[in-house]
Amino acid sequence: MVVDVGDQLLAEAFKALGHPTRVRLLRELAEHQLCVSALQEGLDQTQSNVSQHLGVLRRCRLIVPERRGNRTCYHLAGEWVAQLLQIAGEGLELGRPARPASTRGRARVPR
Repeated sequence: MVVDVGDQLLAEAFKALGHPTRVRLLRELAEHQLCVSALQEGLDQTQSNVSQHLGVLRRCRLIVPERRGNRTCYHLAGEWVAQLLQIAGEGLELGRPARPASTRGRARVPR
């Protein structure tokens, strides 16, 4: 089976979104361009751990690093990343009580 390069990149990006810490990092970066130290404080995690997660996001082209002296700050690769998070959250109905997909749009039968 031949895998399209675009499909491979897309699969890797979705795989990168499979960790809650990386999703939180993206949400933080959707609000502001931040340096590693600020992200570390906001997540209450070690610099090493945050840097490893940022590396995954960078390799998947979801974020872009920018050197500022001896610091590295990050921003989203584009508005499309924030939109992706928003659309996924809306599609999953985050913030609302979960209910099985099989009952969506159907009337509930009283017991």
